[in-house]
Amino acid sequence: MSVQDSAKQIYEGVGGEGNINYLTHCVTRLRFRLKDESKVDDAKMKQIPGVMGINHQNGQYQVIIGNAVSDYYAAVVKLGNFPTDENSDASATATAAPAEKSGNLFDRFTNFISSCMSPLIPALIGGGMIKVVLILLTTLHWMSATGQTYTILSVFGDAPFYFLPIELAITASKYFKVNQMMAVIAGAILIHPNFIKLVNLGKLFI
Repeated sequence: MSVQDSAKQIYEGVGGEGNINYLTHCVTRLRFRLKDESKVDDAKMKQIPGVMGINHQNGQYQVIIGNAVSDYYAAVVKLGNFPTDENSDASATATAAPAEKSGNLFDRFTNFISSCMSPLIPALIGGGMIKVVLILLTTLHWMSATGQTYTILSVFGDAPFYFLPIELAITASKYFKVNQMMAVIAGAILIHPNFIKLVNLGKLFI
């Protein structure tokens, strides 16, 4: 069965547009905010090809897909008109924000960490793997640590970590539904060379 067919079954299984308040996704899961979760038949949902399981957490109805979750997400989004990460606006804030307050403080904190960090995992893993490869190549003397190739690859490996404040600003702004560009500027300030220099000198607030 194709992704589109499975996505249609998932969409219909959660009650369609009329029962969806908001939809987003992390690395492996479709995360629905539903008006009434009791309308969903968990057993039937688990039988849909491509669905690895379901989870109820922090007011979310989570459909576990795996690495292909972005393909399923794109397919589901095309089936209806409801708030998502791509079209979030005032109506999305109105429907999704109250659900974030459900659960105890620990659940809300872990949901915040998960929502902000999950989208960054592929980039961080990629950067880390490049650094590991460079360590192996230089240890085996197959590449010089002073060469141009090493320098370029090292930049690729360092970039996800160096710009982490900006990356987190983007994901956090989506979570809190605030202006994304203002969040990016706040993150960029933290890695500005002059700001870093002041911090290193211990003269930031002097």
